[in-house]
Amino acid sequence: MRCFFAMSTTIFVVLVQLSLAMGASGPAQFEQVNIFNTNGVNSLSVGDLNRDGLDDIACGCTDGRLFRYAQTSTIGFFTSLQIDNLGQAINVKIGEISGDAYNDIAVVRSDGSLHREFSTGSDSFAYALIGSYGAALTGPEICDLNQDGRNDILVDRHSDGAFSVRYQNGSGGFTYALLINYGAGTHAIAAGHLDDTTGTLVNDFVVGREYDGVLYAEFQTTPGSFSHVLLDTFSSPINGVSAVTLLKVADLNGDGRQDILVICEDGKIYRETQIPLASRNFFRTTLVDFAQQMNAIAVDDMNHDTLNDIVIGLADGTVSILYQQDDGTFTNVTNASFPGESIAAIDTGDFSNDGYRDFVVGFGSGAVYAFYQRGCSPALAGDLNNDCEVKFDDFAIMASHWMECSLVNQTVCSN
Repeated sequence: MRCFFAMSTTIFVVLVQLSLAMGASGPAQFEQVNIFNTNGVNSLSVGDLNRDGLDDIACGCTDGRLFRYAQTSTIGFFTSLQIDNLGQAINVKIGEISGDAYNDIAVVRSDGSLHREFSTGSDSFAYALIGSYGAALTGPEICDLNQDGRNDILVDRHSDGAFSVRYQNGSGGFTYALLINYGAGTHAIAAGHLDDTTGTLVNDFVVGREYDGVLYAEFQTTPGSFSHVLLDTFSSPINGVSAVTLLKVADLNGDGRQDILVICEDGKIYRETQIPLASRNFFRTTLVDFAQQMNAIAVDDMNHDTLNDIVIGLADGTVSILYQQDDGTFTNVTNASFPGESIAAIDTGDFSNDGYRDFVVGFGSGAVYAFYQRGCSPALAGDLNNDCEVKFDDFAIMASHWMECSLVNQTVCSN
């Protein structure tokens, strides 16, 4: 009996370790719904725009129209409101930029002008031009870049690579500041907290250059001042250069520190992992090679396991999710395919107000699809990873915490 117990325990431990190494949660299940059609989608951004506490969608169109889609109590149905028409293709970003704690919309128009739509009430907005830059822009990126607790607006001008910020003054106004010049060309940008040795309110930003594949970081030193650091260079055996086309800043290995997600033109996805307590140091890992260009990405926890995943729109019209595993690797799952369609934008949110993350995809043709994560009905008592099934993955979660006790008074724990 003792021999049988020892062998069973060994098998049990091995199986648990294997299951945990594979990741606690499997892929989520989604239902896709065509929620709207326009003349052409240029950009999407998700956030509460009508002050009801629920996620809405801002859609910037190729013809300059700006829409707000607000979720209703019926899955797949949104109310639509045309907020404005700026007459040219626009990029939009939702964020609080007026100092009143309500979400607004920053808008970049294709002629190189920056605009804002301030929320003035439930479904009412006030337009104003913030500034004209005289050439096409990348952005807007919204983030606090001078440690004053207010969101600012970062853009890059293609004609000379001038990165500039509009600092919010808290009462609806902005102050212009030129940060650095990267030279003419198109650049990818993203902002976040990238130096583990500084306070969490100190945001930095990263820049990826298309023409030479170089990745730079601008680390904030004193409020509004930045230190320029070359982080990495991406190359391709085909032409020597792997253009950096998209960037995101997020925790990509579950350690609580923000890393850099790098998307290159040749179809490779890289993670630049922030080294703990090593100021401004990162190391590169190749996550996947799709062998084709990626048009849009979003990062969020898509399967309820507390780890960030990556939603990707590929050039061939495929929508995939890279699910992060417990060991920091990623597993690719294809969610939908739209042959012949050009994916223009992707963002994430909770569109059914059920606590599960959904996502939205906009196409150059004008179609907008919401992907609703299917919740479990009825809920299963043994489903510990919220994948609507009770199987060994759930048992592994329970086993990994076997005999643990979290009572404040540990003396009354049974073990």
